[in-house]
Amino acid sequence: MASQTSAPKPLTRLKKAGYGLGDLGINIFVIVKSLLVFDFMTAYLDVAPSTAGRLTALVLIFDILTDPLIGWLSDRSRSRWGRRAPYMVVGALAMSLLLIAMFFVPGQFSGLAAGLWVTAFFAAASVGWTMVVIPYSSLTVELTDDPHQRSSLTAYRMASAAFGILLAGALFPVLVKAFGDSRSAFGMAMLAFAPLAVASIWTAAYVSARPSSAAPPRLEPFFAQLRIVASNPQFILLVVIYGFQTLAIFFITVGIPHAARYLALDGQGGPMPGAQTLLFGAFVAGAMASQPLWLALSKRLGKPRAYGTGMLVYAGMLCLFYTQLPLASAVLLGLLALGIGITNGCYQQLPWALVPDLIEQTNRRSGQSVEGLANSVWLFGQKLAGALAPLLFGELLSAYGFVSSDQGFVEQPSAALEALRVGMTLLPALLLLITVPIYAGISAAIRRP
Repeated sequence: MASQTSAPKPLTRLKKAGYGLGDLGINIFVIVKSLLVFDFMTAYLDVAPSTAGRLTALVLIFDILTDPLIGWLSDRSRSRWGRRAPYMVVGALAMSLLLIAMFFVPGQFSGLAAGLWVTAFFAAASVGWTMVVIPYSSLTVELTDDPHQRSSLTAYRMASAAFGILLAGALFPVLVKAFGDSRSAFGMAMLAFAPLAVASIWTAAYVSARPSSAAPPRLEPFFAQLRIVASNPQFILLVVIYGFQTLAIFFITVGIPHAARYLALDGQGGPMPGAQTLLFGAFVAGAMASQPLWLALSKRLGKPRAYGTGMLVYAGMLCLFYTQLPLASAVLLGLLALGIGITNGCYQQLPWALVPDLIEQTNRRSGQSVEGLANSVWLFGQKLAGALAPLLFGELLSAYGFVSSDQGFVEQPSAALEALRVGMTLLPALLLLITVPIYAGISAAIRRP
């Protein structure tokens, strides 16, 4: 494999943990974009669900366009800290500052004007996030050549990712309540989270930084390198499959704040106190606790078979969740969310463990070093799904009469509640099931480590 860096040393647990910590900060942003922005606009800024979905989709489509450029540039960069670390350091700071500004919407703005404020800062913060996530993901290929070590590295990474999701998804609403449950409270909560996001990403950049010890390899122009990435059909099909699966998961995450508000009841028809924290906390706890399970299954069954099995079980758990909603039992809500979270651990770990193996395969065949550009292509399906999910979810809720608000909870028509129920359970289950036969068809072509 062509590389501009020195041969990597065996990975210590400390280095794996330090690298993995970066995904904590990365996933704070993931939760902001997939869980909080849509809810912030529809429940606190009085933006109609369809408008909020369109604005969010516009930002995330713009985000997709910046990915290949950042990946290509990081492949060609050299510095005393290596190719990737400088991008991560600058991107983390820019992302965090711009997210703070995004949530501090001027008091005189509401409706579309407030939505446009959010959109502008959200788009700028997305560029900062891209400067982090593309170089960071590329390091999985560079840090080790051992497929089992990559699986272990990914397990550390996804455990940190789950912790970041838990903090942002469960603690952020608690902080919003503590700061007054208003639109300005979102900005105060983001101020509290920003230092953690920056520190975790900077730690990963520090432990992963290695100075270049050789002249960079001859790199093809942008479109020639893109053709090299696309020449691996198994990699491209995995991109497509993961895109469908991410669309399913984003339907769930976009719907969680609304489900906690309208489908988890207190026995008197009102929202269950602390439902969002419980729902998200149990969901993420399951994902974190299951990382050793999926690592062990990938070693026993191989990554492809363990991955396919996990997606089947995931779809089944979502169908079970549909049959229980709405519910008034906090215990049952927590148990169901925990079970779904355990299967979500498969989605978090195994595809990300497969990707560096396939990228290395492309590098060996081509004699090029295309980790950055390949990871931008890998994230294309995820980001396209992230753009489509709030758009489609917003249109679905609007079509069935969902009422936007600037005060949080309001009464909703029964048709809108059923659309919410289907949209975050049966619809994502169907999307997951669609990917299983496609995946079964290509899994034999993906090398089993």
